[in-house]
Amino acid sequence: MTQDAARPAAPDPRSIQQLVEDAVTDARVLVEQQRALARAELTHSAVRAAVAAGLVVTAVTLLWFSMIALLVAIAEGFVGAGLPRWGAYLLTFGIYVIVAVVLAGAGALVARRIGPPRKAMALARETVAEVRARVRHLGRSQPTEHPPGSTAAAPSTPSTPPGSSAVSAS
Repeated sequence: MTQDAARPAAPDPRSIQQLVEDAVTDARVLVEQQRALARAELTHSAVRAAVAAGLVVTAVTLLWFSMIALLVAIAEGFVGAGLPRWGAYLLTFGIYVIVAVVLAGAGALVARRIGPPRKAMALARETVAEVRARVRHLGRSQPTEHPPGSTAAAPSTPSTPPGSSAVSAS
């Protein structure tokens, strides 16, 4: 055994109030640091998302122009098959309208099935209930002392459990 381990720890010269204030200050600093980290991560993610969105928009724009070229090529193919030019372009237009209607209907069916994030909402409710239960438990296990002259409310008495009746003797 070393000499340091055998020696009892010196009492902390700070008062309980100072220790609590230090703990609150440390908690505030920790929360601020976590917020700064989250902000930095979100900023980095937002920049990457913006670059990705720009690339996707560019790709969709190029795809749009290639669709116009495809429309002309299909119509010219119908012309080559013997249809009059106006009929070939009208037929191509009709095919595109039918495809668009089918895709819009499929999108509407998928959109109807979108609901709220039920699992996340349930988890959030459970977390809130757990925090409330722990706060209630802490409030019961550690009575707080109020300085003389304070107007703190007296502790509440436990309520009567459901299903039992409170009978008062008169």
